[in-house]
Amino acid sequence: MVGRANLFEPHEPSGRHPNKNGVWKMHPPKLRIYGWCPAPHAFVAVMGTFESDTKKDKKLNDTKRDEVLAFIQSILIRFSPMGLKGH
Repeated sequence: MVGRANLFEPHEPSGRHPNKNGVWKMHPPKLRIYGWCPAPHAFVAVMGTFESDTKKDKKLNDTKRDEVLAFIQSILIRFSPMGLKGH
């Protein structure tokens, strides 16, 4: 699990914050974009969906957040010192 200590939070004037695992959900018109901030002033968009789909499927936000966490984990494993030794 990725802890908040591994992530940086961008300046967000709307008062939005990442969830407890550091996953951000952006709300552009009619869309939902899910991702994380690996460095200050950097946002990596990993998943997206239409706002209307999140209203139809109440579990879709959780699914997308889980997909972002799985992506982060794959990056951390792939580029960790232990992961690089095998290449």
